[in-house]
Amino acid sequence: MLTEEAIAAITSLHHEWIRREQTGAAGAVVDLCTDDVVLMPPGQAPVIGRAPVAEWLDQPGLEVLSIGCEIRRLRGDASVAYKLASFRTTMRDRHTGRTQLVSGSHLWVLERSAEGQWLVGFVTWSVDG
Repeated sequence: MLTEEAIAAITSLHHEWIRREQTGAAGAVVDLCTDDVVLMPPGQAPVIGRAPVAEWLDQPGLEVLSIGCEIRRLRGDASVAYKLASFRTTMRDRHTGRTQLVSGSHLWVLERSAEGQWLVGFVTWSVDG
């Protein structure tokens, strides 16, 4: 079972990830990840490792305007945890100016480092129809 301290640390990590995405620094979220982080975008091959994940996240053309995200479930133990959250993200295509709302759910698997820091090791998500 996660301690209150672990829940607070993971919740803080969750908010920092969103803050970085909203400020246009999506690739910088890899500082919050394990070295061998796995990103599994819907319908695509897994992206493995900090540098490839940063490159994938920094795809040109889309600007994040807002993110609403609510943690639905957070479970784990002293070394591994998972977080299920729902999200609503508004993005703008920089080329056309069109905005779009994307909503869905994401799943993170987190690992506690030897230094006691929680890091994201696995991310996947689904998009509502």
